[in-house]
Amino acid sequence: MTHLYVFGDSVVQGAWDPFGGWVQRVRSVLDEHYLYDPERRFLTFNMGVSGNSSACVLKRFSTEMEARYEDKADLIILFAVGLNDSLITSESGTHRISEADFKKNLQKLYESASHYTDKIGFVGLHPINEAEVNPIPWARDRAYWFNAVHSYNAIIKTFCARQDISFIDVWQDWAEEPYEDWLFDGVHPNATGHQKIARAVLKQFLKPLGWTVPPEQEGGFVTAN
Repeated sequence: MTHLYVFGDSVVQGAWDPFGGWVQRVRSVLDEHYLYDPERRFLTFNMGVSGNSSACVLKRFSTEMEARYEDKADLIILFAVGLNDSLITSESGTHRISEADFKKNLQKLYESASHYTDKIGFVGLHPINEAEVNPIPWARDRAYWFNAVHSYNAIIKTFCARQDISFIDVWQDWAEEPYEDWLFDGVHPNATGHQKIARAVLKQFLKPLGWTVPPEQEGGFVTAN
C-alpha cells in the first residue's frame, strides 16, 4: 500500500474547481489503478487548508501525519506552499512570511518529512494575474504581486535542487500559455488550472516513481470543458 500526503493551502484544498481540485484529479487516476490492480492500492490524503502559509503547515504537519501514519505503508509527501507566504501587506509592503523565514520553513518541512520517507517533493507556484489581486478584492489591505510570487517560486526551485528532491515546475508550463484564462479570480486556479497542475504532478512526480499514466489520463479523469 502507498500513501500520498499533500500539504498546502486553498489551491491544494481544491478551491474553485467544481471537480475537487488538482489533488482530487490525481487521486482519480490513482484510484483507477487500484480498481484494475488491487496489488497497487494507493490512498491519497488532501491536507490543504485555505489561507495556510508554510508556517501554518509546519505547525500542524506532525499532528496530521501521526493521525494517519501506517508503518507498513510506502509514504510519499508533497508540499505545495509559498503563495500565501508571498502575500504583501499593503501598508508596510512586506511579505506575510519573509523570504529568509520561508527558506527556513522549507528546510524544516523537509526535515520533518524525512522522518517518515525519502520520497518528498514540492509543487512550484503558478503565475498570477496581478491586475485582479493588487489589492485583493476580498482583503483590500493585502495584495499578491507577480514578481513576489515568482521570487518565492524560485526559492522553492533552488531549495529542491540543493536537496536533490523533486520540484514540480508548474510555472514554466503556465508562463508559455495564456494562463490568465486558467485563473478563477486572479490567483486561484479554475477547473482548467487545476487540471493543468494535476497533469504536471502526474507527469513530473508520479511517473518517475513508477506510476504509468497514459496521456489521456494526465489531467485526471475529470476534465474541464
